[in-house]
Amino acid sequence: SLAREVGRSFEATYELLRVLPWHIQPRPAEGAHFRASLFKDMESYAQAGGLPGSAGSYFTQRRRFLVPFESLGIREVGSAYRMDADFDTHVLVHELTHQMMHFWLGYLPQWVVEGMAEYTGNLPLKNGRFRLSEAKNGLKEYLDFRKRRMPGGVPEPYPLDKLFAISSEEWTRIMATDNNRTQRLYLTSYLMIYYFMHLDGQGDGARFSRYMRASAEPVRRVEAHEKALAEFKRRPDVKTNPDGSFVYPRDVQPPALPRDLFFGASREQLLKQNLQVLLDGRTEAELMEQVRAAYRAHQIKM
Repeated sequence: SLAREVGRSFEATYELLRVLPWHIQPRPAEGAHFRASLFKDMESYAQAGGLPGSAGSYFTQRRRFLVPFESLGIREVGSAYRMDADFDTHVLVHELTHQMMHFWLGYLPQWVVEGMAEYTGNLPLKNGRFRLSEAKNGLKEYLDFRKRRMPGGVPEPYPLDKLFAISSEEWTRIMATDNNRTQRLYLTSYLMIYYFMHLDGQGDGARFSRYMRASAEPVRRVEAHEKALAEFKRRPDVKTNPDGSFVYPRDVQPPALPRDLFFGASREQLLKQNLQVLLDGRTEAELMEQVRAAYRAHQIKM
């Protein structure tokens, strides 16, 4: 029953990302399979590199996600492992969303990356089927859970003007040093994605769909480069080392790295340019007021 539940949660997440209007075609970062490691306890999870204080981690360099059984509500019973009454797929779906969006992670702001994973992780999921029509119930259950079960209850949302400006490096630093701010960042990122999916404009997610379409162009270039590089590494005269580096003859060249996407100010410029699709003629201050007004109607103070 445990293997079945984990397996169908994976398949449901794959199908969800495929059909949402986010213009994503989930695919493994390399090879034919998505790779995961599940750990029997937090100690073995930490020894394998799991981030301190995290319930699960996806590593882009290792192209693998790690999650301890404890985060899923799985307990050791005798010589076997079984689902507890509090078995929860939130962390599993969250990390799978990151893994299935591998090629996107460098070309979306961190609040969008984490907000999308929180959005999918909090959608009602039962028997391998997401209920998108009940997304509002998922948000309510998430907030109720925090009120009842989490120390401090629902954290204060992060200031929106600072959320848009935060870098991936700053986000990582906050996660490592400040749990309270981390909780605020994740909550606010989720609320923003929920807003763009269900409360913005006509409530049809149209602006967010256009934003993801605009963000897809560099992603497709990165995917194409990764595919060409994988084919290059399969050449008989190319040797790949265990650490992923490779050696090749002097008379051949690997596929050229799209340096304008990977380095320098161009990536930051892309992020700022695509943000204008979400703003759609609004200033950031005007958008923030619209977000606050929408959530006031839901008794959530931003």
